[in-house]
Parts: sequence; C-alpha cells; structure tokens
Amino acid sequence: MRERDITAFGAVGDGVSDNTAAIRLAIKACAQAGGGIVRVPAGTYATGPIRMASGITLYLETGATLRPVRRLRADIYTLVRL
Repeated sequence: MRERDITAFGAVGDGVSDNTAAIRLAIKACAQAGGGIVRVPAGTYATGPIRMASGITLYLETGATLRPVRRLRADIYTLVRL
C-alpha cells in the first residue's frame, strides 16, 4: 500500500493553519495511485470538510488531532464525509 503524509502536501500541525487543501491533495494522490494510507503525524491540524475516497485509510498517529478551522462553528460542523 502506498502512504502519503499530509505534511508532504503542505499541512502544518500548529492548530491554526487551514490544512484542508493539503489533506484533500494527499487523499487525491492516494486515490489516483489506486488506494493507500493518508498519514496524519502528531500535531493539531485544522481542516474544513474532506471527502474520503474508496480504498483510502486515514491514519492518525499518536498525538494527531483533526479539528474544524476556526471560521466555522464546531458544534454543527461535519469534518469527514464518507
């Protein structure tokens, strides 16, 4: 299985930066390669909506957190759509 680390696509685990584009690109790259693992290293990654693709595993390493970007209300926000 191929692995893609979201930081290779520009994601920053600072809890502030919007990582939506980087995560989407990592998922797309994995999907185009026929599937695999999208790895999220330790850190807090703010993101908007992401859509998973068939054959993709989203793997959060120990200490990794996904949270909604600040511009949206966390209590009504869908983070991952399957």
